[in-house]
Amino acid sequence: MAGRRWTLQGQELFTEWLDVEEPRRPFWIIEFNDHEIVLRWIRQEGRNLPFILQHNLLASDQGNTSDEPQRT
Repeated sequence: MAGRRWTLQGQELFTEWLDVEEPRRPFWIIEFNDHEIVLRWIRQEGRNLPFILQHNLLASDQGNTSDEPQRT
């Protein structure tokens, strides 16, 4: 399976598959926070609906709270 590279240039995010012949795809960053990013694909013609990429914790990461303050 090929990996994907993400490159941030200003407010544009470019994605490209590694080891696959495909043009770079530009996305416009609409909004982002700690856990999600809202993107819109930049197309030559027409528009597309925005979509959301969310950060989801893996089951192995859910128990790792070392960066969170201790609760008593």
